[in-house]
Amino acid sequence: DICIKMLDKLFPEEKEIIYRKFLAMDGIKLDDVLLPKVLILKDDKLVGYTMDNFKDSMPLLDYFGRSRYVDCKDIFTAVKKASLILRDIHSVGIICQDLTFDNILIDNSGNIKYCDIDSCCYNGYMNNFISVLLNRFLFDYRKEDGCKLSTNIDRISFLLSFCLLV
Repeated sequence: DICIKMLDKLFPEEKEIIYRKFLAMDGIKLDDVLLPKVLILKDDKLVGYTMDNFKDSMPLLDYFGRSRYVDCKDIFTAVKKASLILRDIHSVGIICQDLTFDNILIDNSGNIKYCDIDSCCYNGYMNNFISVLLNRFLFDYRKEDGCKLSTNIDRISFLLSFCLLV
């Protein structure tokens, strides 16, 4: 019932940002987002975390890409559910920042959940990367003075993911 995500590929500074962010996010409840449950620490440093397991699920892109023939209505239904969840995520002040359809899971019943929330932006804690899709289509927003991260980053990523899916 539990998944473990280890952050062994990250630099210590990145782990520290994620640790502070997770502490700030404590108490946030989002039913359709796999949020951290228990932080795994070693020498007071974050090394990973646990979260609920979304059984029998796969990334949205893989789910619809496994068959040659897909009912467009099923795609639109899943994308609509995912966009409503994204609205809930934004309503609590979280910007996904690394939003792709690889980070949105679907099960065989059509239930949707967001995962990989450790890369999100919350309460001023921001990671040093944005989605691969945005890196391909947009400039590096960190190099521009006065450029602000907003929920539009997620909306553009969502739209690009949808275009890739279709």
